[in-house]
Order: sequence, then structure tokens, then C-alpha cells
Amino acid sequence: MRSDKRKKIKKNKYWFIILFLFVMLVFTFISRATKSFTVPKIATSEVSSQRLEEEFTSIGTVRKKQNTPIFSEENLRITGVNAYLGQKVEKGSPLFQVDQNLLDEQINALEKNMAIQSLRVDQANETYQQVVKDEERKVAIISGKLEKAKASGESESLSDLESQLEQAKTQKESNVLVASQALKLAESEAEVNKNAEMSRDSANRLQALQTLKNNKGIIQSPITGYVSTIKNQVGDTVTSQALMTIENETATDILTLQVDKESQKYFMNGSKGKVIGVDKANVEKLKENAQVIEVKPNVENNLKLDVVVELGESQLKYGSEASFSIEKSSKEYKYCVPSDAVHEDKGGTYVLIVEDQKGILGSEKIAKKVRIKILAKTETVVAIDENNQLIDKKIVLELNKTVSDGDQIRIMKAQEHEES
Repeated sequence: MRSDKRKKIKKNKYWFIILFLFVMLVFTFISRATKSFTVPKIATSEVSSQRLEEEFTSIGTVRKKQNTPIFSEENLRITGVNAYLGQKVEKGSPLFQVDQNLLDEQINALEKNMAIQSLRVDQANETYQQVVKDEERKVAIISGKLEKAKASGESESLSDLESQLEQAKTQKESNVLVASQALKLAESEAEVNKNAEMSRDSANRLQALQTLKNNKGIIQSPITGYVSTIKNQVGDTVTSQALMTIENETATDILTLQVDKESQKYFMNGSKGKVIGVDKANVEKLKENAQVIEVKPNVENNLKLDVVVELGESQLKYGSEASFSIEKSSKEYKYCVPSDAVHEDKGGTYVLIVEDQKGILGSEKIAKKVRIKILAKTETVVAIDENNQLIDKKIVLELNKTVSDGDQIRIMKAQEHEES
């Protein structure tokens, strides 16, 4: 009886152990299955020796080389803007509308001012002519009396008349001189006013204002092209500055770039590279031997440079983005890694390598951060300084999740990598 009981207990222990092992197996399977979804899958690479054709690439905008500023008469008020940035405008297209009441006031004031200047000269000239006429008449009267006195032999009055004649001639010279100076002063003031108008490029201001009035206050485009800047809005007063600029459609193409000042050694006048962009049909186009024609500091950011690249008749779409690449060098580098493996944080640049670490369920693979120094790079490969920590190590390439230093990882099998 006791023997049967022992056998039964032993049998129960046996089944309990089997059940325990089965449960552990199930939990292990579930744990590993769960990790297969939570642990990032990664592909790996290794350092290799490669020759890099290093390029410096920057993105810019396709523009036109010739820029036409649009001006109008000063002190007019804008009541309408009929164009927008990037718009293609035809010759004669309306660009701005100005206040017609203020336009009429400007015309009337200018006509009145011109009339006053002319009147002053006319009045001074009339005064001069009258003074000359009056003084000559006085001299003529005294001369006539003197001649009669001589003819009649009135010797007593001759001396007095001769004295009067000399005084009249002196008075004439004095009065004519004063009138002449007044005329010259009026003419001089008119000429000064005329020259002042000319110095402000306003010699034909009245005609320009009248032309604008006849056009109902509409400022039109003088060319066919693309609106590149708009500097005034509704309510602004026209100044001597350009209202907008229009790039001439018939001009050759350029590419405008903004690059870091550190890149100045690559972007110099005469530097050549290739440009890749699209045409009007959005078909990719390649422009070889595009040349840098201008490099200057950016007016808003002294850490940037504005670069202009000559494209000629490129057929690239106006306003579209295009890349400009300059080949810097061709060199063999001993330590190269894929660009996808390179990361950056506050501490600098780094890659992640695969390290083995013992865990509860056995050996685990984790990502470990290794700092690197970049020597050169292309779009796909980065050359780095010699680093013994990377020798014979697998370098992490992220696939489906972001990986950080210390994260557990799973290496994707070759077949999975090919299928992905």
C-alpha cells in the first residue's frame, strides 16, 4: 500500500517536471517570438578599402541671368498689386495700380510749379526790356534838347544840358544793369530748378505722370519674364527704389546657391561642375561643365555665401531646384563605411557595431557606439580615420527601427535581406 503511494507520488513529480519544462518552453518561445517583433532587425557591413571620387553637392534654384528693375514716379500710393512671385508676365501685363487722385494732384502741382518758374523769367525779361526802353527815351529827350540848343546858339544852356545828358546816360547804365541782373537771377533760379529735377531723373516727370494717368494709373511690365522680387505692397508709397524685379525670359539661365562659408575653397570663380535638374516637362537633364561666375557673402547671414553658376541655354525649368556637384578629389581610403551607417549627435560622429553580451536567455547581440572622424564622403560611402575598434567588427545598418547605443538587436539573415 505504502509502495503504491510512493509510486504515485513519484509519477506525479515526473509529470509536474514535464509540465514545468513544457511551460518554460512555451514561455521561452513566447519571449523569443515577442522579441522578434520588438528587437530591431539590422543588416551589417564592415570597413573596407575604397577609392572615392569625392564630390561637393549643393541644391539651388534655376533663374534667369538678366534682371530688370521696375520703377515708377515717386510719392505715389499703391492701391493694387497685380503680380506674384514666380509669375510669368508678358510685356504690357499690369503689375501695380496707383492712386489716381494723388496722381492728378502730382500733375497739377508740377504744372503749376513749372508755370511759376516760367512766369518769373517772363516778368524779369519784360521789366528789363521796359527799363532799357525808358532809359533810352530819357537819353534821347535830353540829346534832342542839346542839339536844338547847339543849333540855336544858346550857349548858356549847353553846359547844363550836357551835364543832364551825362547823368541820364549814367542813370541808364545803372538801371539797365539792375534790370539785367534781376533777369539773370530769374533765369539762373529756373535753370537750377531744372537741373535739380534732372539730377533726380525727373526731367520728364510730368510726361511720365501724364502717361501713367492716361493708362488709368496702371504700371505695366516692360518685358516678358518672371517676377523675381516684389518689394512693395498695397498702401506703400513709391520711392526711388525698385518696386519689383523681373527676370528676362530671353536671358540665359543661371543657378543660384547658398552654401556654408567653409565651402568657399570649392566654390570659386571659374570652378566647374555638373548640374542635374528638370526641364519644363519635368524630364531630368544633365548640364556638364557649368561654371561658377559669382561668389559673394550673404547679406543676411555672414556664415553663408551666395553663389551663381552659369548655365547658358540649359532648357531647365525656371524656378525649379537643381543640384550642382563639384569633384574635389580622387583618393584611396583604407577605412570606408556605408553612409547609412554614420550617425551624429552632440558628441560628434559615430557608428554602431555589433557586440555579444550574455543575457538571461543566453547570448544576446547589442549595438555599441564607436566614435569616428570623417576624412571624406560621397552620397553612399564615408571614409574615416583609422580606428582599431572597427577591425573585424560588424557595423550596424538600421532597417526597420532606430537603433541606439546599448540596444538589443537581431541580425537579419542574408535571405531576409535580399527579400526586403
